[in-house]
Amino acid sequence: MKKSEYDNWTQKYFNQEIVYFNKYLNKEDIQTLEKLGIEIENRIYTEYEYDIIEQKLLQYYRNTEKLQNSDDRYTKILIDEVTIDQYNDILQKFSKISLEYEI
Repeated sequence: MKKSEYDNWTQKYFNQEIVYFNKYLNKEDIQTLEKLGIEIENRIYTEYEYDIIEQKLLQYYRNTEKLQNSDDRYTKILIDEVTIDQYNDILQKFSKISLEYEI
């Protein structure tokens, strides 16, 4: 990647606002994320900000089939107020966002 291409990518990644969560998430989803300590404001986010929020969400991902063989140091357990179905529904919405914006 040439320096100018990298500079353009960096500028876009950190500064171009592209993701509007409220287009994909309903009020219940946003409340569920807040229970997990993830705040979503009513604004457009950059790809960088999206990545940070997605990583916070993915900290709760647990593959039960591989759980015994995996390293749990980097995962969090869902709180009682959030069901696995709610969590998986939000994960699907994040996947849709990633596909739509190619991020």
